[in-house]
Amino acid sequence: AFELFAAPEVLHPSARTGRSFRAAAEEVASLRNWHGNDGIYLSTERDLFSAIRKGDYVGQWFIPTVEHLVGMRLEGFNPLEGRKASSNNLCDLQDRGAFRDTFGPGYYWSITPEHRAKVFGHEGRFLMVSLTGGFGYLGHADESSLGKNVRPVRAEPRRPFALASPAP
Repeated sequence: AFELFAAPEVLHPSARTGRSFRAAAEEVASLRNWHGNDGIYLSTERDLFSAIRKGDYVGQWFIPTVEHLVGMRLEGFNPLEGRKASSNNLCDLQDRGAFRDTFGPGYYWSITPEHRAKVFGHEGRFLMVSLTGGFGYLGHADESSLGKNVRPVRAEPRRPFALASPAP
């Protein structure tokens, strides 16, 4: 099991050039010692799970999944009918504590490929989320679409809880 940490700030696209999904993934991968950690290039959830299995993932920043963004585990044909997996997600937390006023309007890239939602039916597209008014609205975009934000996240293995021995 892992604990998920979100970056304290959003990576906004350039107003002049925008940012495609690939450019966003490359920007996150180029992060060096950003808030104490490097970035890693992951283009899909499958890449994330593979990196974890192979031991290549060691707590680097990456583009979050839809589940990280809105806490929804996608099932069936309609992503809005997905099962709520967690209330510990960026949409639900965006107006609390240190996250308050750190999200801007607009859509946020996810590494969840569109085929996971089984609703839009196009290859090479990714799900994105608009975090407005405490509601996560799912949309989709071609990999080359511009203008999406990124709120990088990173994960660390949970440490087992151990009771200390009583002092002699």
